[in-house]
Amino acid sequence: MIIDSIAPTLYGRSEEKLGLLLSLIGGVPISGENRVRGKIHALFIGDPGTGKSQLLRYACKLNPRSVMTSGTGTTGAGLTVSCARENNEFILEAGALVLADTGI
Repeated sequence: MIIDSIAPTLYGRSEEKLGLLLSLIGGVPISGENRVRGKIHALFIGDPGTGKSQLLRYACKLNPRSVMTSGTGTTGAGLTVSCARENNEFILEAGALVLADTGI
């Protein structure tokens, strides 16, 4: 019942919804000598029209610490940091991965 309540307008896709649910509520921080991130990450790859963006948009609505980005407009470096020019000065702005740390 919980899995079906995630993105209810998207029919089926139970395994993808379960993975998204586990990434939202699963994982615990592991501390010790080295900091290990105990959070689950989800990567959706597939054909167009399979509901990937719809699932991720739904997850962004559920989690206040989330950032939505797509692969078409973001480079690998853009996920971590971006360089912007402001009043003839260059400044570094945090990217999606930094802003959503311990989030989605």
